[in-house]
Amino acid sequence: MSKILIIGVGGGGINAVKRMKEVGIPDANYICIESHGNDSDRKPGDLPYYDLWEMNGRPNLPPGSRSNIWREFAENVEDEIGKIIEDNLKD
Repeated sequence: MSKILIIGVGGGGINAVKRMKEVGIPDANYICIESHGNDSDRKPGDLPYYDLWEMNGRPNLPPGSRSNIWREFAENVEDEIGKIIEDNLKD
C-alpha cells in the first residue's frame, strides 16, 4: 500500500487540497501551509494547518516585506516543516 501526503501551500494550494479531500483520494494525508497569522477565516477547517507566521513567532509581516520574506520564513523553520512531513507520512 502506498502512502500519499498532499501538501497545499498558499490560498490556491489549500483550496486544491480541500477539493482533493472532498473527492476522497484513498490512503492520503493532507496538510496545509500558509502565512496569514491571526486570519482564522482562511484556515481550512478540519485539515492540519501550519502557519509560517506563527511558526516563526511573528504576529504579522515586517513593514516593507517582499516575496523573499516567505522564503526566509520557510528556511527558518525548515527542520520543523521536515518533521511535520515525516510525522504525516507515518501510519
